[in-house]
Amino acid sequence: MSGGLSDVYYTQGIQALLGMLVTLVCIAFVWYLLQDVRWEKLLRQPAHSRARLLQLVAAIVIGYGVARFLLDYWAWTGAIKWLFRAG
Repeated sequence: MSGGLSDVYYTQGIQALLGMLVTLVCIAFVWYLLQDVRWEKLLRQPAHSRARLLQLVAAIVIGYGVARFLLDYWAWTGAIKWLFRAG
């Protein structure tokens, strides 16, 4: 019985690790995309440290949203099989 339980823990650990990696990759990707935004049109001092912090926060918020969507979609596609499984 403990073999089955350890398999569950292992699966949960892999899913957590994958979730963290997907989130970090999405945040980095959004940060890369935000580098092309013309911040001087939006901010008075785009090179200031507060402006950089705003860019970082925007990258985290948008990247997290993208990652959440991808991870939720992945979970939904994995769970939809239960709809068609004979009980």
